[in-house]
Amino acid sequence: MSKIYVGIPSMCDPLLPYTIYGCFSNADQPQNIRMCIIEQEYPEDALDWTDPKIAQYKKYIDYNLYNPADSRGCSWARALAQKEYDGEQFYLQIDSHTGFEKGWDTTYIKSIVELQEYHDKPIISCYPEGMTARDDDPINNPLPETWEPIENENTICMTVGAGDVKKNSKGDLIYPGLVHVEFMEEPDNYIYYYGSDHYYNTPQPYTHGFGFSGGGTFTLGSFITEVPWDLDTYFSGEEQVNVLRAWTRGWNVFHRKGGYPIRHYYAPLYKAEKNHWSDAHNLKTPWTQQADIGKDRQRDIYRGKVTGKMGLGTTRTLAQYAAWCGVDIENKILKPKSFSLNNPLFKLDWKKDPKELYDA
Repeated sequence: MSKIYVGIPSMCDPLLPYTIYGCFSNADQPQNIRMCIIEQEYPEDALDWTDPKIAQYKKYIDYNLYNPADSRGCSWARALAQKEYDGEQFYLQIDSHTGFEKGWDTTYIKSIVELQEYHDKPIISCYPEGMTARDDDPINNPLPETWEPIENENTICMTVGAGDVKKNSKGDLIYPGLVHVEFMEEPDNYIYYYGSDHYYNTPQPYTHGFGFSGGGTFTLGSFITEVPWDLDTYFSGEEQVNVLRAWTRGWNVFHRKGGYPIRHYYAPLYKAEKNHWSDAHNLKTPWTQQADIGKDRQRDIYRGKVTGKMGLGTTRTLAQYAAWCGVDIENKILKPKSFSLNNPLFKLDWKKDPKELYDA
């Protein structure tokens, strides 16, 4: 029986019920889904368990409610959402404003099983296609439950994997085909890099990648036990440092041809005034302080000062990662191939081990 563990952090998000219902109702095997929700919300606005659309799935959900003032941000909530993992074969990590295609579970499982024929630790990840709402108002104009199949020959390539995706309310890239990527070095020597996803043609069903999305990743459940999300990172840079922790342990990232069976609502204005960094929640620890703590944590991980599961792995090195994708953490250099569609890793046979490039 192929069970899926789904982790969802939610910060004052009215689309959480939509996400829960869509996840179960659009699955081929909803009985094989177990979900953990970390909702950061005030009691009067929290999830309504009397809603029959949600209540019918309550037995499959581990629900945890936190006052927003106690929140330590997105990365903290994603880590907490992994705490109830109980050996499920697969793991889906999403945001609380996510939609699902019919049969999404079958699609994802089939892809992972196919990748596992050649790779022991595959990760399927990308920023999902966007959803739309009439008048950009998802609260009063509910999002669609289904979508037309994606009909293109493109792979959505998340070049680096961070939070600077530029999409309009229809989910279109504002600057299609362009990628922005840079290092930001601050006085404390903190390293941060980011980039937008873009499209490129490929004849392969999958392509190798080197970054992933915190809100759009499907992989093996063992990812949680081997590379648990770090509680002490914050938001900026969390995806980059966590993919490095996974990659140095032998996990391989892949992007899937033709898109993904989930969708993401990218218009944040509907809840912008309640974001963690909006100064609306009288946080016990100011978000700016939490962000600084997260920066220090990521810097220490990159420098090898954090050991054990929360540190870097020993299967591969940062130098090999630089050779693989062009992102040189140790020397703070972005080689041209790191933001180029001509990067050899995109052309590498998806069945081959990455070492063909990083050990070349």
